[in-house]
Amino acid sequence: MHALIPVKRFARAKTRLAPHLSAASRARIARLMAEHVLSELAWIQDLRVTVVSSEPASDELCQRYGCERLPDDDLGVGLNQVLTSALHHLQDAGATRVLVLHADLPRLKRSDVEQLARRYAGHSSTDPVVLVPDRHDQGTNAMICSLPLGFELQYGPGSFQRHQQVARACGLRVEVRRIESLSWDLDVIGDLADLPPPPAMAQDSRPPLVADRKYFCR
Repeated sequence: MHALIPVKRFARAKTRLAPHLSAASRARIARLMAEHVLSELAWIQDLRVTVVSSEPASDELCQRYGCERLPDDDLGVGLNQVLTSALHHLQDAGATRVLVLHADLPRLKRSDVEQLARRYAGHSSTDPVVLVPDRHDQGTNAMICSLPLGFELQYGPGSFQRHQQVARACGLRVEVRRIESLSWDLDVIGDLADLPPPPAMAQDSRPPLVADRKYFCR
């Protein structure tokens, strides 16, 4: 299975925290969370990870964690356009089933992602759209979809409900999976109290190299 991870420029990330945190602090938190997500995914066999980003540090991160990099400068405006274009790119590269996962999931566990990917890895006309909401049932923290994409992406406030409505309106089957480690994201200042300390997020940051796995950044 392919995984697609959008990473916003760290200097522009988490603007809703601006009244409480400096730009440098917000950028550091965004990078820590992105590194945590990528380091966990790098341990998962048979998961090909693509980072879509214009963040200058994304080249280094992709090389470190064995990801492919897709610059988002010419992929459209806003997350939905960027991800739709990136999914077309993955389809052209032969992908048939993709896990779309946000980069601000500080409690993400590799075991949960691996189980999710294995359970829904198949590709057929009856495969469901799989949605993993945040803990408030508002946002869509993870999604598994088949390619070509059969519905319009609805990321933004209230995306969890809109994704269900739009996918079902297009005749697609939807399954909802509530996974604790994927439900915690960082949007407002109150979420900071739930973050693990930086050492916990950074541990095991460099996975062992896998002999038959391609490590490159493009």
